[in-house]
Amino acid sequence: KSCNMGFGEACYRLGELYRTKGKFNRSLIFHEKACNYNKFESCYIAASLIIYNNEKKKVGKSDIKKALKMFKKACNNKIYDACLEEGILYMKKGKDEDVKTASQLFDLACRNNVVEGCFNLGILYLNGKGIKKDPIKAFNLFERTCKLNYLPGCLLLGTMYENGIG
Repeated sequence: KSCNMGFGEACYRLGELYRTKGKFNRSLIFHEKACNYNKFESCYIAASLIIYNNEKKKVGKSDIKKALKMFKKACNNKIYDACLEEGILYMKKGKDEDVKTASQLFDLACRNNVVEGCFNLGILYLNGKGIKKDPIKAFNLFERTCKLNYLPGCLLLGTMYENGIG
C-alpha cells in the first residue's frame, strides 16, 4: 500500500523481498516503481535485473535502452556501480563515441572506488580503443586494482612487467 502511495522505500523493500526469493519479474516491477520515485539504488537494481537476470529471454534493444536510462539515473545520483554498468553497455555498442563515453564512465566509477571501473579503463588505455593509448596509465590502473585484490588486474600487471612496462 505504501509503495502504491508513492513511498519509494516501500517499493525498494518489496523489490528486495521478491529478489531474495528468486522472483525476479516481481522484483523488477517494484524496483522500477521505486526508481520512478527516485530511490536510486532501485534504478541500478532494476537495470541489472533487465540486463543480467533475464537470461531466459533475449534482451531486446528497447530493454537495453530502458536499462541504460536507469543506469544513467543511478550513476548521476552517485550510485557508482551503475556508472560501471552503463559504461559496459556503451562498450557493447562499439562506436568510437560510445567507447569514449564508456571511458568517462569507467573513470568516474574508478575515482569512486569501483575497482572494475579502474580495470576496464586500464584495458582501454592499454588497447587505445576510443581513447589515446597510454601503457603507463594502464599499468598504474592495473597496479591499483591488484592492490585491491582484483585478480584480473594482477594478471595484466604481471604481463606488463613481463613486457618491460613498469
